[in-house]
Amino acid sequence: MPNIKKIMMDYAAPGLTVYAIVRRETDNFLLNDADGTFAAAPADYFLSMPEDVAIAGHYQANESRQVWANGLYTICIYKQSGASPFPAADTMIGDGEMVIQDDTEIANFLSSLPWTGTTTVEELFDLVLPRLISPEQAKGISFVAAINAITNLIFKRLWKRKSDLVTSEIAILFATGNQAMGVPPTFMGLKEKPYIPSGDYLEPIETDRKAVLSGKTGVPNRYELRQGMLYVWPTPIVNTIVKCEFFRNPGKVVNFSDIVPFTGVFDQVFIEGAVKFISQGGAIVGDVAFEQFIINEVDDILPVRSAPRPSRRPVHYF
Repeated sequence: MPNIKKIMMDYAAPGLTVYAIVRRETDNFLLNDADGTFAAAPADYFLSMPEDVAIAGHYQANESRQVWANGLYTICIYKQSGASPFPAADTMIGDGEMVIQDDTEIANFLSSLPWTGTTTVEELFDLVLPRLISPEQAKGISFVAAINAITNLIFKRLWKRKSDLVTSEIAILFATGNQAMGVPPTFMGLKEKPYIPSGDYLEPIETDRKAVLSGKTGVPNRYELRQGMLYVWPTPIVNTIVKCEFFRNPGKVVNFSDIVPFTGVFDQVFIEGAVKFISQGGAIVGDVAFEQFIINEVDDILPVRSAPRPSRRPVHYF
């Protein structure tokens, strides 16, 4: 009998229609919601995630119709906005990875996106427009470009301060004999050294040890990040999960229906920054005073937040 694979996520907003798309990374096949199998192009690949009747905002799907093959599965979770699922227009509210061994979850890293809130670009625009001396000021200026410029400055400050608001996690499965795996395109740098959940941190490899460990197999204890790839030494002798905490770029908004980044924490910063951006004709990018304004606004907000979450790693003594 197949085991139960649980896909769950807690989200601040209750009462939503939520669904997941599950992709098997070994062949890029998608989970077919009709029968629980994986196929290249199933007609219905939207797995419903009902809300718990007792726990508001807790969405969960239990999948046990088929035995899942060993390996890594990528999961994207969406908030449905229309009558039926439409990922191109619906908002992604969570993502993560699940590692399966013998039809059992041995690692499941699913979380709501750290920058996903509820305010749309259009809602923000409606708040900015009355603040302008004249609506004519907004003509010829891309409000989306303003939001993206401010997002970039906020992200740079949060990254420098190592804030959890721009931190994410990933579990990377290194198959037996595979020494290198890619990191996500949003990857901007490690927050901590990678580690094996059942073992210790991996250390940066020293130049002189590369030759020593070349061609050797075993449990990885060294790593190197190079050109979007994570390399480990020695080469894994068995399937090995390496977990990373990393700084993740929230990317750009494109449409007025897109959600403004950072969970609403910096909505007021976006409003004040957009007013300045539009009032000066969009010629504010690269302006030192404007950048310092955003830095000061971010710094004023961060101290009132709770302390950064502790590492989920157990303490290791050396």
